[in-house]
Amino acid sequence: MKQKLALKLLSFFLSGIMVAGIMSTTAFASENTQTTSQIISQLEQQNEPVEIQPFSNYEGGARLSSQAKDIYNGLYDLVQDIVSGKTRTAKISSLKISHYKSSTLSSDFNKALNALLTDLPEQLFWYDKTQGCVYTDYKNGNLDVKMSVAKDYRDSSASAESIRINGQTKYYYFTVDSYKMKRATNALITAQNVVAQAAGKSLVEKLSYFNQWICDHVNYADATSSSYGDLFQLVYVFDGNASTNVTCEGYAKAFQYLCDMAGIQCYTVNGYVGNTASSAFAHMWNVVPMNGSNYIVDVTNNDSFLNSGFGYESFFLAGGPTSNGWTTITVDSLNKAMYQYRDDSIKPVISNSNYNSNSGYQTSDSSTRQTVRVSGGVVYRYGETGRSTSLTAPMGTRVTVKADMARNDLFTKWELSGIDALPNVSPANWETSETISFDLPIGVTSLNLTAVVKELPGVLPYYDVSYSDWFFDAAKYVYDRGIMTGFNETTFGPNECMARDHLVTILYRLEGEPAVNYEPIFSDVPDNTYFTNAVLWAKQVGITTGYQDTDEFGVGVLITREQFVTMLYRYAKYKGLDISNTTSIDNYQDGNQVSTFSKEAMEWALGCGIIKGQNNQPVIDPQGQTGRAAGATMIMRFMEHYGL
Repeated sequence: MKQKLALKLLSFFLSGIMVAGIMSTTAFASENTQTTSQIISQLEQQNEPVEIQPFSNYEGGARLSSQAKDIYNGLYDLVQDIVSGKTRTAKISSLKISHYKSSTLSSDFNKALNALLTDLPEQLFWYDKTQGCVYTDYKNGNLDVKMSVAKDYRDSSASAESIRINGQTKYYYFTVDSYKMKRATNALITAQNVVAQAAGKSLVEKLSYFNQWICDHVNYADATSSSYGDLFQLVYVFDGNASTNVTCEGYAKAFQYLCDMAGIQCYTVNGYVGNTASSAFAHMWNVVPMNGSNYIVDVTNNDSFLNSGFGYESFFLAGGPTSNGWTTITVDSLNKAMYQYRDDSIKPVISNSNYNSNSGYQTSDSSTRQTVRVSGGVVYRYGETGRSTSLTAPMGTRVTVKADMARNDLFTKWELSGIDALPNVSPANWETSETISFDLPIGVTSLNLTAVVKELPGVLPYYDVSYSDWFFDAAKYVYDRGIMTGFNETTFGPNECMARDHLVTILYRLEGEPAVNYEPIFSDVPDNTYFTNAVLWAKQVGITTGYQDTDEFGVGVLITREQFVTMLYRYAKYKGLDISNTTSIDNYQDGNQVSTFSKEAMEWALGCGIIKGQNNQPVIDPQGQTGRAAGATMIMRFMEHYGL
């Protein structure tokens, strides 16, 4: 018997941004209906705390510019430091805004933060959106920024900080718990495994697999606004804990995350959904482009309807007519849903009907149907292949196909198999045209079109190194020369920290790996390990003396930036290289944090351009740990400076 079901609906809270100004404090909340300009006018006149309706932008950091982009970049770096374990405090003491404009600062900050939430959902599971982000504007292009930490990820030993908002003292937490962060990060490894399990499936099969996996491994949380914090974060979809359920945002962002890792285009949108327009509530879902049209994937309600006896795909690649901004999806004669975008959401136009793998052509006689398989080749990230689709239509039908590439500049030509020539093909130079049209030949059971891509310079065998990454040149440099390898054949680990034994191994390779006789010099360096000869050689030539006045070398001990350049400096001296080019550490804000033993080496590294200020700021971060991407970059600069 058919049954009428209630859709899972919820009010989802955008990031609340608390703005602490020099003369006043502005808090962003969701219930105020005044316009931003009205409230800013009040603020200027009264210098009193005012609540402002939040503005959101779900188009990501790539769409930002000027001041908003400056803020985004600063927040992005902070998030990387948090998730990598480099820092436990979600604060930026001086975020430099190159395109500072006071009149649009609050709006630009809001855009930047929401773009960050869109781009990095898998890295922001610790961020408390109900508390928000606090910043202080010093009116000189510098901001003090603090991001709230959700309850489940706070360091319980850290004290709350009080901030005066709207005449009341509110308390915020800005320090993460390292153990809890590691545990949450490990949960996301499960997501990578889900994508791996879907390898080899068609595009639609992958989307269906992701949708079903999420439905099978998480339940909907009937939450009120007071329950929000980190409840909606997508990490809970993958943690295997039945008690950590999610709202629509968790479902949608988990689906987006899986699609992103699989190289599938997908949008996360927000708006309203209900059985009728008048009964609609706030909601978040996904939109997936397929063959030139856009389709709704609502994993939240797929899960809800599944539990009521429906299939996994009640709202999967769904389409329907749109009228007055409302798109109506029909499940059966009793159940439908009406979707409408929020004004601040991106608004992909939805197909008038559900996705049909046969591209809309219907015939009962399979012998009269023709299948065109269209595929792409390897693109700019190792292991990522071009999308493959199949188009089935009656023989003799005219069809149009387009090379589906991850980047528009990759296409070179089409290769045809299964048939000698395409009937009535256009344009005339179709072999090198991304979009072509032709008549499906009668009597041919199948044909294949393959889009051949360019060979990009220096594509690396690492899934986590992209041609567009800032460290790509350095990763390629050390890989091509065999002086720094990845964790394995497909993983470079750019954000992982380097250890002392890693660096001496690299320097040993630079030296050509001279023969070394084993001696038990250090208690933690046994014979016949990958680092044994490197450590002994480094000791013999004066690159290392040991670790903190012990009988150990410090195998596995993470190496700081000042320790890194100190070993490089000693290697340069050992090689008899010119080390006279120096720059004073006094030119840098944290130069006084450089240890005495490293001062000479640090000034040499600065003078040679081996180490530079972070984020284009006069900051060395000498005590910070050295990530593999940064380490590879310093090695490359060292070798290029000396022409090695």
